[in-house]
Amino acid sequence: MAVDEYVKLYGEGMKKQFIKQQLLKNFYAFELMMAPYAIGHMKTSFMLEELGYQLEDDDRVKYFLTNTLEMEDLDTVRFPGLSSLSKESHLAGEVKKNKKIQIVIGNPPYSYDSSNNAPGLRIK
Repeated sequence: MAVDEYVKLYGEGMKKQFIKQQLLKNFYAFELMMAPYAIGHMKTSFMLEELGYQLEDDDRVKYFLTNTLEMEDLDTVRFPGLSSLSKESHLAGEVKKNKKIQIVIGNPPYSYDSSNNAPGLRIK
């Protein structure tokens, strides 16, 4: 893990700053389904706690509830409690459109029986 490599090279002294300024700043994740999204947030929080890092009020794990392959933002939602999904969509859209992402890990959209038919996804 990157934190282990950092500690091996530089020691424990700046580990928390490394987590805040490098990992939390540069790590992005996209998940389409609600349950894995929630579990991903929980596991990431647990992992950070194991590393001795407590999330601060201004910290955010950049794990977004979104379809990785779609570039459209959700329209603003006017239902109570659902406006956060709209905000999440806009934040995810900003990352997809404006950040350079170096590594993508995940399941590809399977064309055999996929219901993910967003425009531009089919290769002929």
